Amino acid sequence: MKLAFSTLGCPDFNWSDIYAMAKDIGFDGIEIRGLGKDIFSDRAQPFHEDEIAQTIKKLSKLRLEIPCVSSGCCLKFSEKVQENKDEIIQYIQLASKVGAPFVRVLGDLEPHPEGEVDDQVVLAALKELAPVAEKFNVVLLVETNGVYTDTERLRQLLDNVASDNVAALWDVHHPYRFANEKPGKTVQNLGAYIQYVHIKDSVMEGNKVKYRMMGEGDLPVEDMILALRSINYEGYISLEWVKRWAPELTDPGIVFPHFVEYMSRFMDKKTGNVGLFDNNTKTGKYIWKKDELIDLTFPQVLDRVADEFPDQFAFRYTTLDYTRTYSEFRDDVDTFARALIALGVKPRDHVAIWATNVPQWYITFWATVKIGAVLVTVNTAYKIYETEYLLRQSDTHTLIMVDGYKDSNYVEIIKEICPELARHPQYITWLYNKDELNQILGTVTTTDTQKVFSFKLRTDPTLNLKKIETSRFVGYLLEIPNPTRVQVAMAEDINEKGDTTSNIAKKNNAVAAINGGGFYDPNGTGTGRLPYGFILHEGKYLLGQQVDDKEKVDFVGLTKSGNLIASNYNKKQLSDLGAVEGLTFGPPLIINGEKVIKNGDGGWGISPRSAIGQKKDGTIMFLVIDGRQPGYSIGATLVDAQNMMYENGAYIAANLDGGSSTTLYYNGKVVNKPADLLGERMIPTAFIVK
Repeated sequence: MKLAFSTLGCPDFNWSDIYAMAKDIGFDGIEIRGLGKDIFSDRAQPFHEDEIAQTIKKLSKLRLEIPCVSSGCCLKFSEKVQENKDEIIQYIQLASKVGAPFVRVLGDLEPHPEGEVDDQVVLAALKELAPVAEKFNVVLLVETNGVYTDTERLRQLLDNVASDNVAALWDVHHPYRFANEKPGKTVQNLGAYIQYVHIKDSVMEGNKVKYRMMGEGDLPVEDMILALRSINYEGYISLEWVKRWAPELTDPGIVFPHFVEYMSRFMDKKTGNVGLFDNNTKTGKYIWKKDELIDLTFPQVLDRVADEFPDQFAFRYTTLDYTRTYSEFRDDVDTFARALIALGVKPRDHVAIWATNVPQWYITFWATVKIGAVLVTVNTAYKIYETEYLLRQSDTHTLIMVDGYKDSNYVEIIKEICPELARHPQYITWLYNKDELNQILGTVTTTDTQKVFSFKLRTDPTLNLKKIETSRFVGYLLEIPNPTRVQVAMAEDINEKGDTTSNIAKKNNAVAAINGGGFYDPNGTGTGRLPYGFILHEGKYLLGQQVDDKEKVDFVGLTKSGNLIASNYNKKQLSDLGAVEGLTFGPPLIINGEKVIKNGDGGWGISPRSAIGQKKDGTIMFLVIDGRQPGYSIGATLVDAQNMMYENGAYIAANLDGGSSTTLYYNGKVVNKPADLLGERMIPTAFIVK
């Protein structure tokens, strides 16, 4: 069996967030029931004629499927026969285009029975639609809701349709909750008609259904799995978390990983109560037989122990105020696991713990393994060089630490190792107070002695792309002879989400583009929004309008005459220079033909790099260096980027936002290999070549 989720559960997510979440958490498929503001799926942007091929390609690359396209059409309304037919045909066509085998339809409107339904009206609609479904090789699925929570009645309806292209979608919640029908009875009634499954959990509070995360309600999930196995069901089980209709429900960032972890106990193995085993003296119980290997994950072990012995002590510290039963400890673990997810930690990410024998160490361990991340332990006696080596070699995503131990001040060590954290304030608010943060942001360099040089403007339309290969990294250098072709471009809906470098280029009819300035990434969501500093385009401030004219900000951009400028500037200085395009990032790498970084490697470590430079003849250069890909390219330091620009004739050069954002688009494709899992990261700004 495979796992999917309905997009009903994440109505505020954009498409890239949805498929990234599906891949990261470990789902097999995404059931489409509207995207964002478009509840009618065929109107959503990823499924427009000009984008659907790219959508399919992206899903294929990520090994994700669209198993079902869910319509909200209810066939019981005789006055809407033609309207319903037209809409469902659109869904059938969409399903065919994206390779989805199923389209969900409704025989009754509400999940619970409410009023009567004329079976003949529903039957006539299905018989009319069945040939269309057959033509497009799609199966229409009638859901077990409303009056059809009586699955014997639904079977009779399907028998009368008598088409291989009309079957049943078993929403296991509805027959159990509203018709008091046990899973075994449902399977007995519907049998092979069941070709897709919806699931959610709930409890009854008075006469109202209250939805709960899987395992926290009273849905008989184990019985449902056993019933499905009795008919050799190998299809999808899709989580239908109805947050679109009930915004108060818990966020998908918590619910979806929990669902995958919870359902994993039922996947590909038989279920059933194993029971407990007596110890030799008959005074206690074992959950598993001694000296036998246990085929379970750590989270499954904790869940089982907490279920069997909820009130027994898991921890009793004598020196710290921390005493927890197994049930209480599991709650602490779940809470911290949700916090890690909110910070952007995904399966296979590395989480480092730098702490002594404190409760937080154990909570971190269990929370990390619960979400599928990898725990990296840091020796409490490590000094700065040992710590730096470990964090770099382990590719640590998130560090959890105490203040220090004995004569080691961990906070000060991290400040020294990672000065670049000043560029990403969401990660360092716990290290610096607000005043310190404001002082740090935008002050990577204070160089303001750049000399604007003259050159003869060329109209040469050709671009020259060069591949760079060393023993440590692979990169690309794009030369643009005419600097006035270079502009700043932004994502269309920058306050809500960013966009990929390639999409920004395409939407602006650009022939080339490189990722641009920095941005905040609240909670590590990867939406590429909230840029900081200045964004200047065609002489107008798209960002930074309210900044005082005398306040200096890191700036990389171009003047009206085509000069690249890179330094700490205020608005008056930029006006005097004739700046028309630019954004905030840095630091400068080369000023007036001289290297800026004289000692060390620049202090920003080894990562993918992006940079922009200009030769004395006016030629603009876009530089990208790939990284974080052992065996191909591990990345570069700031000095490496500086040297590469210098060797290629740069008279001025500046660093751009690197890391996972590093992307060079040219001649209709991305030429480098971005380090992001999905190929390109969402960003707010780019330099483009028109």
